[in-house]
Amino acid sequence: MNIRAVCFLLMTGWMAFPANAQQEITLEFSYMENTVFTIQDELKSQMYMNYQGNNGQMPPQLVGKMPSIADSRVEKLQKFTTGKVAEDGSYPVEMAILKNRQFVSMNQAEMKEVPQNENSMEGVIFSGRRTKDGNFIYEGTRGKPISAEQKEIIKTVFSQLGSLNELNGKKMKVGDTVSMDVPTALPFGQGRNATMNTKTLFTLNRIEEDLAFFDVRYQIEVSTDEGKGLSASGGGDGSIIYHTKLHYMSKMDTRMVMEMFIPMGEGRMAIKSTTKTIRSPH
Repeated sequence: MNIRAVCFLLMTGWMAFPANAQQEITLEFSYMENTVFTIQDELKSQMYMNYQGNNGQMPPQLVGKMPSIADSRVEKLQKFTTGKVAEDGSYPVEMAILKNRQFVSMNQAEMKEVPQNENSMEGVIFSGRRTKDGNFIYEGTRGKPISAEQKEIIKTVFSQLGSLNELNGKKMKVGDTVSMDVPTALPFGQGRNATMNTKTLFTLNRIEEDLAFFDVRYQIEVSTDEGKGLSASGGGDGSIIYHTKLHYMSKMDTRMVMEMFIPMGEGRMAIKSTTKTIRSPH
């Protein structure tokens, strides 16, 4: 399982809440056409890893290394551009990763930057279209070559951008809560898939001019299509701010805790991760 892929998917739930009145909004999940904005993200994560099982049967690559703690920090800068509406009601959507730097530390050693290599997404520009009915279609990438796995991640990101259309048109007043369930198929290797089911609850806290303030809670379950193998669950909470006229998430501050179990030999690897995400306009 590519943990960075899961984090990336969690970070791309762009939503829009156009304002109807000072204390009421109508949900509309979409990008706004003819818009350019830049978002800065910082993700801080800590993973505690340990082997569960008979230590005498521990895989050789883990001997002497368990338990282990890995800390990481990701700094990301993304530019989003949408174009004019075409005759069929669709319009282009482009996402450029201007910066994607990762810093890591093992067992509380000094944090060091991971060298840029062919797996880095920095410099990648991927594009697609938003259709009239609110779906997003991936069309391609440019800027630098990407791997097949990265391409599948990007395709999933684009498909999920339109997954919240069922909430469109719902009205919310201060104090109201709406929930949504979003299943996401993730490549797991060797032709297998994992499914990540995310339940998100948004509670409208207040409205100030063009900004809507929400408290948010997450519940996440991950399982493989065979019903065995990798499994994970978790949840989190935080706050988000949406710009009701420009139709994008301007700020976010969330904390997510996940527990993951991966079969290894006669036992399994247990991973507990804590991720804090801060998003702000740039």
